[in-house]
Amino acid sequence: NNLYINKCKNIEIINNFTNKKTININKLYITDCEKLKTITCLGSTPPSLGTDVFRGCNALFTIIVPEGAVDAYKTAWSSVADKIYSLESFKQIALSEVNASATTAIEAVNASILSADVKADLISRINSMKNKATQDINAATNTTDITSTKDKALDAILGIVMDMELMAAKPEAIDAIDAKIAGVEDSEILAIANDAKARIEAATSTTDIDAIKNKCLSDLEIPVKYYNSAKAQILGTMGEEKTGNAVKVTKGDKTIIIYGP
Repeated sequence: NNLYINKCKNIEIINNFTNKKTININKLYITDCEKLKTITCLGSTPPSLGTDVFRGCNALFTIIVPEGAVDAYKTAWSSVADKIYSLESFKQIALSEVNASATTAIEAVNASILSADVKADLISRINSMKNKATQDINAATNTTDITSTKDKALDAILGIVMDMELMAAKPEAIDAIDAKIAGVEDSEILAIANDAKARIEAATSTTDIDAIKNKCLSDLEIPVKYYNSAKAQILGTMGEEKTGNAVKVTKGDKTIIIYGP
């Protein structure tokens, strides 16, 4: 009357395991099933555990038991008590994760610099994902479907947040470049800035956006510094601002770049 499941290397799920009617198990031995993730027990009375049970079952994270038998299993199988759930409580944990993720995502959208219309669209997408996941999780009859539905919903919500971050990062990066070149009319400097802004608009990740922005600001640092210095000298000497192409004036070992007509 003992059940041995040993070294079943590829088994991931043991469903419909029972301790009543046609199968009466006194002791259970499950060892070295390295891919085993889930055990579903139908019997209300847990069998005793054999020596070294669950040894080598490092992937095991869920044991589903009848609704009214959770405490009995947790007591009898104390070494894995933290993995024991009823199907309903497992659903509630999954729903809590989805709801928490959706709430956090909506808070992030509301705190962003995006327009009200864009925010409303993103929040609608998040709520649709959450509602669909809630419906599917409640209808699920096993932990595999519950976990799969939950993971897909979490990934989808994360994807929406990443879209939001991308949409918010682009104008912020472009504003930083525009602030750097404010008042600059030099064509070469503006070409550097415009090229960076075009690549920011085409970027598909916030990492790329930050890299392009930072490289552009670094490349502009010295040209903009000298442009503003030369313009300040002209303003200080002539009392008015001149525009147009740059003129290089050399006298001895000194070179002055003048911006003006």
